Amino acid sequence: VDESLSIDFIISSDGDTISSKQVEGFLKGKLITLSTKSAILLGIADLEVITIDDIFKYLNIKSVVKKYTQESWSEKLVRFLTNPVVAPLFMSIGMLALFMEIKSPGLGLPGIIGVICLGLFFGSHFLVGLADVTELIILFSGLTLLILELFIIPGFGIAGIMGVIFILYSFFEMLIGNYPTPSEYKWAYFGLSIGIITSIISSAIIYKVLPQTEFYKKLIPFIPQKSIDGYTISKGYDKLIGIKGTVETDLRPSGKIFVNGEIYHARSHGDYISKDEKIVVDGIDENQLLVKKV
Repeated sequence: VDESLSIDFIISSDGDTISSKQVEGFLKGKLITLSTKSAILLGIADLEVITIDDIFKYLNIKSVVKKYTQESWSEKLVRFLTNPVVAPLFMSIGMLALFMEIKSPGLGLPGIIGVICLGLFFGSHFLVGLADVTELIILFSGLTLLILELFIIPGFGIAGIMGVIFILYSFFEMLIGNYPTPSEYKWAYFGLSIGIITSIISSAIIYKVLPQTEFYKKLIPFIPQKSIDGYTISKGYDKLIGIKGTVETDLRPSGKIFVNGEIYHARSHGDYISKDEKIVVDGIDENQLLVKKV
């Protein structure tokens, strides 16, 4: 194949003349592209065969021993896991399960399911060459940015958005492989869309319906901490009510007081109380002492 050559016409094996305009790729600067019919017509190919037996017959091979191979269970499993319809489901289920695990304390069933689903997704794509180290680095970079956004950086900003973009990009790259065809691009877009839509719908169900079910209550038990059972958020300031003390810093209306040998934060009832004045604790408001002048 040489791009610098040009062919004006060619005489085929049956004596017909074919001009360059009749065959794609015959013009200068173009790579020649022939269909099976054109290749046979030009004498570049001998003939078209459909089955293995046709080849043996053409080559006049009469004594043949045929051996067949079949897919093993592991090959069938990987083919199933890398299916363009199945793979996005494992991806979305894994991400949802890990998100549920982050929202619940300890290591439970959602975390185990998430790790298994993502492990099957990544492992199967890695085995067949659809994923490589680059995609994994991009994926873990995205997860790291999301973790930083959730636990270290307040709000949802640049780190969270970039994390989501990195994760979706790595998933898309794993779905198309290294040398994608237009059909594989189509299935990758389809699969990624299915995964995103499934995640959104599942998230809505999880937050609206699942917490009300008995299964969720058994999975993540919610036990109210009632005051009659001894639970309290009080710091034990009740015993200070009625005790007199002095003002350590001006109350404007908040400041510090000295009561019962210790310094506490306190607030007046809106009055300005100067330093060193005598006060008495007459109430508590959300674990803050309320005081007034003696």
